[in-house]
Amino acid sequence: MASYNNPQAGNPILGDLSAIKALLISAAKMDPATGNTDIPSGAKRLVSVSGGHQLQSFNGSKWASIGKLMHDADTLDGKHANTGTVKDTIPIRNSAGALAGDITGNAASATKLKTSRTIDIGGIASATEAAFDGSKAITIPINSINVENEDDTALVGQVSKAHGGTGRTDGAAADVIVSSLAGYVKASEYGQIGDAANASGKDLDSLIVSGHYLSNAGTVENHYPNNFSETIRVDVLRRNTLVIQYLWAASSHWRRGSNNSGATWTGWECLGGLSTGGIKIYVSKSGSDLNTGLSSEYPVLTLSRAMRIAHNLYASTPASNTSWVMFCVGEGDWGSFYFQNAPYKLYLRPYDGAVPSEYSESLPKFTAIMATNSYLLVQGVQTTTCMVEANGTCIIDGYFRCHSMGATTQGYLSINPSTVVDIVDSESSHTSCLRAYYGGITVVWENSKINILENVAYTSGFIRCDSCSYLSMSVNAKIALASNVMVSARKYRLSYPCNMGGMTKARLDDLPGNQAGAIEVGVVLNGLPWGGGDAHTFLAADSTWKKDSTTIYARDVAMGGDAADLASARGFFYDTRVPRASSDGPVADFNDYTVPGKYHISWREGTPYSNEDVSVPVTLNHPSALDGASGFCDAIMEVDYISSASYVSSYARCQQKITLTNSGTYHNRIFVRVQAVSSGSPWYEWREIISSSSPEFPGNAGSAAKLKTGRTIAIADASGAHTGAGVAFDGSKNITLKLPSTLTVNISGSASKADNATEWNGAAKTVSTAMPSGGADGDIWFRY
Repeated sequence: MASYNNPQAGNPILGDLSAIKALLISAAKMDPATGNTDIPSGAKRLVSVSGGHQLQSFNGSKWASIGKLMHDADTLDGKHANTGTVKDTIPIRNSAGALAGDITGNAASATKLKTSRTIDIGGIASATEAAFDGSKAITIPINSINVENEDDTALVGQVSKAHGGTGRTDGAAADVIVSSLAGYVKASEYGQIGDAANASGKDLDSLIVSGHYLSNAGTVENHYPNNFSETIRVDVLRRNTLVIQYLWAASSHWRRGSNNSGATWTGWECLGGLSTGGIKIYVSKSGSDLNTGLSSEYPVLTLSRAMRIAHNLYASTPASNTSWVMFCVGEGDWGSFYFQNAPYKLYLRPYDGAVPSEYSESLPKFTAIMATNSYLLVQGVQTTTCMVEANGTCIIDGYFRCHSMGATTQGYLSINPSTVVDIVDSESSHTSCLRAYYGGITVVWENSKINILENVAYTSGFIRCDSCSYLSMSVNAKIALASNVMVSARKYRLSYPCNMGGMTKARLDDLPGNQAGAIEVGVVLNGLPWGGGDAHTFLAADSTWKKDSTTIYARDVAMGGDAADLASARGFFYDTRVPRASSDGPVADFNDYTVPGKYHISWREGTPYSNEDVSVPVTLNHPSALDGASGFCDAIMEVDYISSASYVSSYARCQQKITLTNSGTYHNRIFVRVQAVSSGSPWYEWREIISSSSPEFPGNAGSAAKLKTGRTIAIADASGAHTGAGVAFDGSKNITLKLPSTLTVNISGSASKADNATEWNGAAKTVSTAMPSGGADGDIWFRY
């Protein structure tokens, strides 16, 4: 078969169809269209079929298709075939049956998604979603895992001990392995997880692994700060070689530490008391400040350590309650003891805690004892001096030995009843044996005894009191001197102002001292001020002078030195009867009462009493509001006098005030009037300032519940032409005002629209429908 070339396509084809058809007819010497039967077997023909042409072969009886017309694939439509991914070529399957190149749509070997997607993690984990299109690998960060989800199977896993786990695979950790001084241990065995570990009977020195422990009791032998009967909690904290123990008891809590992993420990420090009861702290020269001092077997060494323990025990306990601390102090010299600003009461006693009644060599000895803003009870100790100051209190009880005592700046020193105080010499002299100054208070109570056992010297006096202070000694308190003992000083020195309570000059003169006492005028003795001199005198009620007493007393005061014009007669003294006006006679004229004082007035308008003792006519310049009063009026009239003075007035004048104290109708009423500042000083009218039994106040009042005269309130428009109905108002209840049905008003602002306006405010306006420049047909324009 001849081969032809299609000049338009430029690709070889099997041949020109018309040429092929002519060739076949020629070879068979027949015309297929005529149905000539001499067509040779194997003859070929090309016929048109739907969608193209079909090549057929004659098998001797009929034509049979042998396939569609084949084309050269290498030059199909001008495109060459290719097994690779070359641009503008036709892809062909390779030897593996696969097509190479990028394929639009789903493909097993796609390198990128047309539309990227976000990928997240659900369930028990919370993650940050990430975008994914297949072009590169991504990582999804997990932010948290919810281990409390209901699906326990999601948590099943295993964490090795090396990573802090227990090796369990059931998803629940019953314990945790931790590192400690004892190596890797279970946390539950030391109270770090679950219940506290049991420390009953254990030595606290051995608890050096961090954790929480409970002990049913604790003893000093096991290095507890005290012997406890209750359950004790111990918390242990450790970092490297530092170990800190905290102990919590029902009555107190404590702390101690070690810097060498428990080889040695500091003493227990009390951090606070949870009890309001008393506690004893023992202090001894044989003690140690590593001890707690809460038992006589384990005393502390210093008073400062005892103070710190006591302060911490009662740091939150107010001094006003019954909480107390007892310092049981052993034998020896303890120097100066200053007790300041304590929230508890402190008892200072010998080591055995007993209260001695006499001297012993074993009593603790102090150089000085001072209480400042605190309460101190001293029993069975000895000191050179004892001083109380700044609202402090010091009570000396039982037995006490000293050289001097005193109180200052609102301090209070008390020698209790039946107390024995021995006074002995000291290496240096002091101002006095007993002193109170700058507001101090020193009191020696009944049946107490002060024994002066050695020669003593004082620079001021055996007793000294000055500067607004108080010093008192009970009548039956005794001061006794041992044989051949002398006091070098005045018997007393008392400076005004001061108060000696029940002391008399005679008793003061019985005090020990080699010099006479000194006392200033005005010093209070036995409740009354001293008048001066040995013949200390006062004027008695019967106008006679008494000697060796303690005050000067005036029964009355003569006004301006006039013995006939006594203050009591004017009612100035409240313990005397307020005098009747006009000596119980009828009131002549209220204008005549210009003498300052207070006067009792019985009042009845118009008619005298049945006993005809007092009557008030109606024309005597009394308050007119009382005209026609019915019933009895009992009143007090007060008269004040204003003398003439420069820059005030050149006229003398008076003020009168009448207060009705008892009246059936007019009680609780007050009337006042004054004289004018002018020649003759005429009286102004009476003014009532309180009236009726309530009382109610006339005039303007910020708290009035009702107006005396009711008013009518109405609303009108701006023109006054339209008015709403008036409403009565007296302040007793709320009211509502109604606007007039028609208003002439100016309306402005954003709220100036009116739905029912019937006329335009102001000048008339012109409305036009013509289209101005820039407008449109149908617009309405206002022209001004």
